[in-house]
Amino acid sequence: MATRPPYPLMLRMLLRSSRSHRPGSPDSGLTLLESLVAIVIVAVTLATITPPIFLATATRIQSRRAEQANQIAQGEVDRIRTLVERQDYTLNTIPAAAGTDIQAVGAPGGVNPSLLMSAGQCGNTRYPPTNPTAPVAADQLIRVDVDGDCTPEYAMQVFRTQGCIPNEFASSVTPPAPFAFDVGVRVYSYTPGQNRNYGTQRASLKLTGGRNDLNLNDNRLNPLQTLYTRAVRPNSRSSMECATRDANPAPPSPAPSP
Repeated sequence: MATRPPYPLMLRMLLRSSRSHRPGSPDSGLTLLESLVAIVIVAVTLATITPPIFLATATRIQSRRAEQANQIAQGEVDRIRTLVERQDYTLNTIPAAAGTDIQAVGAPGGVNPSLLMSAGQCGNTRYPPTNPTAPVAADQLIRVDVDGDCTPEYAMQVFRTQGCIPNEFASSVTPPAPFAFDVGVRVYSYTPGQNRNYGTQRASLKLTGGRNDLNLNDNRLNPLQTLYTRAVRPNSRSSMECATRDANPAPPSPAPSP
């Protein structure tokens, strides 16, 4: 039995398709020109709305990072002030001294690899240490893990001024910790294994889609948050002496003779 060629069937299908796509037909579709116009309209719409979406997303992420950095800095400041107010501190449990002007303290030079502040169980590298034998160096960063997975997302620099030691202890062989001092905390974003140069000027929180804490000119990382405050031991004659000294600082030393 001979097989009929498929051409008549294909011809009938083409004719039926052409009839169904005549203008005005209920089953008529889009022409090629109409399809191209629709594609152009969709492309223009996507090109218009995509940048604001990306910008809003990046800004929301930056705001979240800045909020977390502020919580870290405020938490460390509160911890130190609580120690001082309770008079439960030594030279080893408060930050290391770094000059007399808190805002003039230089940027950190690196990360302390043996310390990690985290809510998780991350071994024996917890900050603050339980029985420290020395304060953390003022030019070192302390890694901070905010979600408890033992992977740091931030790093903070903690430091203080020399502070005020009352006159009655000035001649002691082992003078006590200062009764009043300024505390500074700077919080940076942190990526493990990535080396950065660090700055001291707080990053701008302006609306931007890029890294607001990275100076592209010199690859310097600026702190997301910087806090300075005063810690003073309460309710003691020596504390009052330090407060009076702060209110009436000594005059500057005269310039040397030429």
